[in-house]
Amino acid sequence: MNFAVNQEVMPLYRVEPRYPAKALKRRVEGYVVMSFTIDETGKPDDIEVVDANPRRMFEREAIRALRNWKYQPQVVGGKAVRQPNQTVKLEFQIEK
Repeated sequence: MNFAVNQEVMPLYRVEPRYPAKALKRRVEGYVVMSFTIDETGKPDDIEVVDANPRRMFEREAIRALRNWKYQPQVVGGKAVRQPNQTVKLEFQIEK
């Protein structure tokens, strides 16, 4: 399985999503685009699915994986701040 990620801020730590068994069995590939906020501790928060294809196939696993990612918190004036309006696209592809 192959998971591609497109985004601006690079995570320090990534958890790969599980490929849903139903999708694997049917050999379905797809992607999920999520928006989120990086909180003061570097954890993704306020995760929302912006786009997904096919719908309701990969969202749950994509969200579960993103919840466990870790980012470098942004520091402004010596204080960690939230970074809203982040987006990430996770692509679910079966290795040929």
